[in-house]
Amino acid sequence: MGVEFAKALSLATGKPIIPVNHMLGHLYSPFKTLTPNPSPRGRGEKDNIFPIISLIVSGGHTILTVMNNIRDYKVLGQTVDDAAGEAFDKVAKMLKLPYPGGPEVSRLAEKSKTSG
Repeated sequence: MGVEFAKALSLATGKPIIPVNHMLGHLYSPFKTLTPNPSPRGRGEKDNIFPIISLIVSGGHTILTVMNNIRDYKVLGQTVDDAAGEAFDKVAKMLKLPYPGGPEVSRLAEKSKTSG
């Protein structure tokens, strides 16, 4: 309904519609708090936190992504109007992991964290 209103408003005012994927705002919002970390070379490089997995839950959207760096991300699974746990189950199914997927995805994430 919001998009239809925006189209009508654009038509009525002669102003262009600029499409924006607001979910990217959710994906990038945690990076606002990163602070420079002094490196041995003294260049103030950011902490190397990549790769990371991001779970975005906003309204009816649930999106699971993996980010290799700030510009390189891939959507692993997404849903509209599904619970976050269902997104984990769908990703687990794509990765051929057992059902329910949430516990297995969590177990693998912990294993990855400890094996560094």
